[in-house]
Amino acid sequence: MIFGDAASGKSTFAKKLADIENLPVIHLDEVMQAVGRTDRNSIASRIEKEVGEPNWIIDGNAFTKDKKLRIQESDLVIVFDFNRFYSLFNHLRRDFKLRTNQEIPVGNEKTPLHLTYFVPYILRQFPRRKKQAIQQAKSLDKAIIIFHNRKDASQYLKSR
Repeated sequence: MIFGDAASGKSTFAKKLADIENLPVIHLDEVMQAVGRTDRNSIASRIEKEVGEPNWIIDGNAFTKDKKLRIQESDLVIVFDFNRFYSLFNHLRRDFKLRTNQEIPVGNEKTPLHLTYFVPYILRQFPRRKKQAIQQAKSLDKAIIIFHNRKDASQYLKSR
């Protein structure tokens, strides 16, 4: 299970790790795009189905839809724990690149930038949710790896 700050490279990392480990990857952005971002029950049902399979990599947050099951069913929890202001900057930069066709979306990230939602989410809401998810993983004695920057994530991939 991979989760963490917005625009931190979770989906790109998940794809690369899936290629290395020869595992299927589930991008929650794609799941939410397919069933509707606000349909919590459908998203939770889809997540339940996906994590019922024997081996997988799942990336994304969607903590209000489901997180307990993903953490419970995971062997390893990877957290992208970046500075929230850096994450906001990366999110703004990614939005600009997507809008100007300078970047191809990974994980079906096509959500338009809504500053009234994303600024409070990135700066206030998500750090709290991230901390709760880490605490839950620790309480379940899950193996946890925390990346504080993209270099950490790249070094991990090189070590595989």
